[in-house]
Amino acid sequence: MKHIIAVFSLSLLTGCATIDNVKNLWPRPHDPSLVAGYVNLQQTLNLVDCSNKETINAALEKADWLNKYTFFREDPHRNTTNSIVVNLNKAAASEEVACKRWINLTNINMKTLQKSWGSR
Repeated sequence: MKHIIAVFSLSLLTGCATIDNVKNLWPRPHDPSLVAGYVNLQQTLNLVDCSNKETINAALEKADWLNKYTFFREDPHRNTTNSIVVNLNKAAASEEVACKRWINLTNINMKTLQKSWGSR
């Protein structure tokens, strides 16, 4: 009897972990706020100029909002939005040549978001 209860408990716990994993992989519904945040950030990133750090600060503000919103929604791509914020912070703190590299990495992360969120 103890073995049956142990096996049942183990399968129940494993099932809960599986449900959490499936919830992360399940397609999410369209979210207009998420799309608006992405578009606003993309437009601001198009205006970023590493010789003028103020343009990076404007993009950083929009990226921070998008990052907080994806964490609030528990979006599967919240790590990507977090990387965008980290890259923009590094771009703002670096010299012009390194800044351009960080901005390029940010644009790669934005393309990842576009491909994943564009089909929602």
